[in-house]
Formats: sequence, structure tokens, C-alpha cells
Amino acid sequence: MERRKFLGTLPYAVGGTLAAGSLPSHAQVQTQSAANYVSVKSFGAVGDGVTDDTAALQAAINASAGKSLFFPDGIYRISAALAIATGIELIGAGSASVTISQSAPSTGVFWINCGSNILTGITLRGFTLDNNGGGSGSCYGVDQSVLSGGTVYNLSLQDIVVASGLPGGVRLRSVYYGVIEHVAVDKVGLQDGGLVLRGVDAQSKIVNVRVQNLSVRSGNGGYGIYIGSHAEGLQFFMCLLESSGLATSVNIVNDLGAPRPPENLFFSQVICDSPQRNGLVINGCYSANFVDCWFASATGPAANAVGHGIYVLSGNEIVFNACRILNNANDGARIDAGGQFVKFMGCSVYSNGTSGANTCDGIAFRPGASDFEVLGCNFARANTIPSQRYSVSVFHGVSDRYIISNNLMGGAVTSGLFDGGTGANKAIGGNVLAGP
Repeated sequence: MERRKFLGTLPYAVGGTLAAGSLPSHAQVQTQSAANYVSVKSFGAVGDGVTDDTAALQAAINASAGKSLFFPDGIYRISAALAIATGIELIGAGSASVTISQSAPSTGVFWINCGSNILTGITLRGFTLDNNGGGSGSCYGVDQSVLSGGTVYNLSLQDIVVASGLPGGVRLRSVYYGVIEHVAVDKVGLQDGGLVLRGVDAQSKIVNVRVQNLSVRSGNGGYGIYIGSHAEGLQFFMCLLESSGLATSVNIVNDLGAPRPPENLFFSQVICDSPQRNGLVINGCYSANFVDCWFASATGPAANAVGHGIYVLSGNEIVFNACRILNNANDGARIDAGGQFVKFMGCSVYSNGTSGANTCDGIAFRPGASDFEVLGCNFARANTIPSQRYSVSVFHGVSDRYIISNNLMGGAVTSGLFDGGTGANKAIGGNVLAGP
């Protein structure tokens, strides 16, 4: 019930249902497109769900470089990826009206093939992308291949549904200035992702991409959002990653060991709910801000590396502001020694450690964690049975330079605070240890 209230604060609907006025109506698209765009049917595409339209659609794309190409209502069956190697606008009549169905293993339904070239101005809008029983391997709805030096400037993906027949949603490798909005991924396969943003090197990377109203609805392992090396300046708004089929809702990792890990990341009203392992994992990141986000009900099992709402192995300048962290099998948040300058402000952290009362903590700083702050957070909630061992625990070790102050720390089974840090540079005070 309370998550529904939280969702009710979002100005747009998520999960694939769009708020009125957010995109043109089906009738508007049909009318405007017929007048202004070249139709794929002019190139012989049929769209009857039976005819193989691969050749006709590819010919239409090749002939429309720098122009707009319209897909009328229909099911367009293809047996190979639709390759995009130049700036182009591909507009479907709407995700409820146009389906492109892949019938053979491929690099993707839409395949943005940059090579080492710079492509400018690619728009994909108004499609459902699916697999038609041919076996898709690791095929994504939208995929990109890039060699060093290649990239896309000004990429726009809107009103796209990646149906459950495909194991991956959108995978991008080099984009400068992108918008991804109103994208729904029905299912994520093992080791795949609903949205994967991972650069190639210091020249070809993911820079300044805004993601809004992304939903990942189900999964068979894999990730809701995966952010890898060479990614920076990313913004995520009003995203829903709610699925017991996801291994991890959001995974941020410096997977290529780049000198600069993923950096300058911003998340607002992002919901990470019911993952198999952890809600958020950070293992290599510089500067990430989470505002009004939700990390709940990680199922575990509650092993050391599993079942946390938030798990920071390493990273710098990571801030959680006004977030809710609750009902996770293990710790609400676990910060290892590699996490530096991690801050929790005004967060609600309660009812974690659901695997067994008095075994896990609200926020746990592991041995050696330093340079952190917990300020003005609430660890107690009326009419709930306490399950957290400590509201905040600083494990025995050389932890130093931290502030824990002005928190409501009731609702813990053993005690509101355990401070085992041996460092001399710390400030602890103004905390209320009793509560409901």
C-alpha cells in the first residue's frame, strides 16, 4: 500500500502507461506522419505479420538518410537486424500499433552500426520490438556496435516496448547527448539488462544521457539498469525497476577498470523493488546522487553479498537524500571499506533484516569504512515489529572521520547505534535512541 502512495507522487505514469498529453495521440501521429513522412510501404513493406519485410525495410532505411521514415500500423516481420548507419528518424504509429518482430538470431531488432564514424541525429519512436519464435540469443531491442572514435550525437528513443520475446532492452556503447523516455522492457534474460550503458574507451563513451519513465517489468536474472565504464553525466527520473526476476535493480560498476569510473550520476524517484539479490550495487563510481528513491524487498538469501537494499563496495561521493530503504532480507544499506564520502540524509530506513530479526542492520559500515555521514534519518516506524539489530552499526575496525547525528534511532532490536570505529575524528550526537 505505501509503495502505491509513493508511486502516486510521480507526475507521469510508469510501467508503459503514458500520461495524457505526454506524447502525440495515435490519430495525430497517423495524420501528421502521412502528410510529412515517407512511408515504408512505399518501399514494398507489407506489415501483415507473415511477409518477411527485412529487405524492404532495410532499403527504406538506406534511402532515407537524414530524413523521416514512417511505419504505419502493422506487424513487420524481419529475419535480420535493421541496420542504421546514418542519422535518421524512424517513426512508428505508436507502440500499441506497430510491432517489428524478429524471427532469427541477430545483433538486435534495431542495430545502430557506428563503426568508427560519428552519426548525428537518430530518433526511434513508437514501436513494439519482439521475437517471433526464431530464437534471439542475446538480441536486444535496440543495440549498438562501436569502434574507438565512433559515436552517436543526439540520440532519441521514445515510446518503445521491448516485449518478453527478447532477453535485453536497450544497449548503448557510445552516445553524446541522448534522451530515452517512455521505454518499457517486459523481460530481462540472464546476464542481460533492461538498459545497458557502457562505453568503449575515453573517446567513445556514454555522455549526458537523460532517462525518464523507464520500466523493467520482469526478468529471468540480469539487471534493470546496468552502468559500466566510460559513462558520465547520466540522469534517471521516475523509473520503475520492480521485478522479482531481476538479479539486481541497478548495477554500477567500473567493469573495464577505466581510470575514471562511471561518474556524475543522478537518480530521482527511481524505484528498486523486489530484486533477487540487491536493489543497488556500486562497485566503482565517482559522484552519484540519489534523491527520493526507493530500495525495498531484496529477497536474498541474506548472505554477505546478497539481500541488501543498497550495497556499496567501492565509490566516492555517493549521496542518498530522502530515500526509503525497507524490508530487505539483509542490511538496508551496507558500505564496505572502499566506499568513501558516502552520505545518508533524511532517509527512512526500517524493517530490514527480514531474514531473521536481530541479525542485520539498517545501515552497516563494514570494517575500515571511513569518511561517511548519517544525518537526520528515521529508523523507527510506528506499528511495526522491530527487526533491525542496530539502526546504524560501525563495525570494529579503523573507521575514522564520520558524523552520525540528529537521527531517530528507535525501532532496533538490540540498540539504535553500535560504534566500533577506533578512529579519533568523529562526531556522534543528538541522536534519539528510543522510539516506536
